[in-house]
Formats: sequence, C-alpha cells, structure tokens
Amino acid sequence: MSGEKDLVIRYFDGSLPEVAQDAEGETMNVAVIAMESKGKNPRHAKIVELAAVLCEVERDTGKLVKIVDSQQWFQDPEEEDPFTEAFTNKTGITAEMVAGQSIDGRLFEDLIESAEVVVAYNAGFIRPILQEQFPSIEESIFACARNQIDWTGKGHESRSFFHLTRDHLWYTDQKRTLEQCGALIKLLTTETSMSGEPAEYFNELLNRAVEPLITIEARVDHHQKFLMKKERFHWNSRERTFIRVMGTSTLDRVRRSLDARGFTGELIERDRLPATERFK
Repeated sequence: MSGEKDLVIRYFDGSLPEVAQDAEGETMNVAVIAMESKGKNPRHAKIVELAAVLCEVERDTGKLVKIVDSQQWFQDPEEEDPFTEAFTNKTGITAEMVAGQSIDGRLFEDLIESAEVVVAYNAGFIRPILQEQFPSIEESIFACARNQIDWTGKGHESRSFFHLTRDHLWYTDQKRTLEQCGALIKLLTTETSMSGEPAEYFNELLNRAVEPLITIEARVDHHQKFLMKKERFHWNSRERTFIRVMGTSTLDRVRRSLDARGFTGELIERDRLPATERFK
C-alpha cells in the first residue's frame, strides 16, 4: 500500500550494555538473573545453568547507571545421560558442557545479597527452585518482568518475551543465561514504548516489586460475579468468597476498573505480607 513503511526487526546478540554514566540521584543495586533447570518441581528440579548480572540503577527513575558485575555457571546434575534430546535442542545444553561443573554458591549468594531487588523474566518459576538450593535468598525481594509490568495496558497483545521483543523491533535467539540477562536488560531499559511515550519499564517494575502483598476478599452480588473473573479473582469454595492477592498499585487499578463497570460490591483487605514473600 502506498505510503506504508517496512518495519525492520534487528537481531540482538544478548551482550551486556557498555554503559557508565553519572547518576542524577540516589542509586540502588539490582540483580538480573536467568536460569535453566532440569525439571520444574522446586523440590526435585536441578539447576544446570545460572547467570546473574548486578546493575546499578537510579532509585527514582530506574535509569541504568552501570553494570557492576556479571557471573555465569553451569552445574552438573550428576546423572547418567542427564538430558533428553528435546532438552538439549531447546536449551543448547549438553552433558559435556556441564560435566564436573558447579555453581559458586558463596559468590552467587553474595551477589544476590548486595541487590535490593532481584529481577527475572518469570520470577514465579525461578525463585522456588533457586531457594531450594540457596536458602539464604529467602529474604530477597524478587520482581517479575512478565507479570509486574502492565504490558497489556501498554498495547501489547502478549506478555511472552518473544512477542515483547518483536513489538520493540528486535529479536534474539540466544540460549545461554548470561545472554538472556542481557536481552532482559535491553527490554527493561527501552527508552520509548509502542505508543511513543517514555517506556520507564525498569522504574515501573522496581516500584511494584517493593509493594506489600495484599489479600483482597470481594463480596459481590450474584449478577456481578462475572466481573471477578475479568479481574482474575478466584473462588474460594471453602470460604465461599472471591479472593485475589495483589500489590497496592494493582489494587488501585482493579478498583478503578470495577468502578467503571458499575461494581456495587465490596472489596475488603484481609491481610498484608511483606514484599519478600512474593513468588515463593
């Protein structure tokens, strides 16, 4: 069609940004992590690759100041024929790559302890598995880039990393965890959103990460129960009520959304948990 421009989607190799700039305000350390594991059950899963990148960012803006440190490890699951062909095809990890390798637990724990927030794309999957092997991270605050940024509200149809990168006109096929960290940092430090507005993804994520977890009970008339499904409340059959656990900013958004739909019920705060309990 006349006047249309072809979009160019560029390849990104996962390299860490070479940035060192003066901060305009107070800074904080943030650890960005990625992991590959054999299995998904936290009690039985075995970590086979792990990477962590320590970033210094401005506390009030989320602006990246510099990369402080980066580490990557393989870990031998110590099993005969540990990986299926499908696992190797997906991750690129072979038995030869991990043979005799292990994670430097003290170094990893020191890096995590030096960060105020630990960021992962899917923290709900990574944290329970990590915590089984490294119990000392129990008091860390984790942030989930997939679920704690309002991608839908920003016009994205999918929260998958594949689609988010393409929406920002780049892609990566890197399988190593350090390159995955580099790709996540690139996404979070994007300057302009799809709408052309300042993105501020890192800032949004870090602000939401430190919010307490609030358990909300919804008391609602029968004819408005459909609203609960739209706002991702679940039915507690034992207590016969709708429940959802969320942060304060999400609660504000849910209240506005329900009010706009004519909600006549009541939202009751039942309890609060500290941010350190999120994704356990």
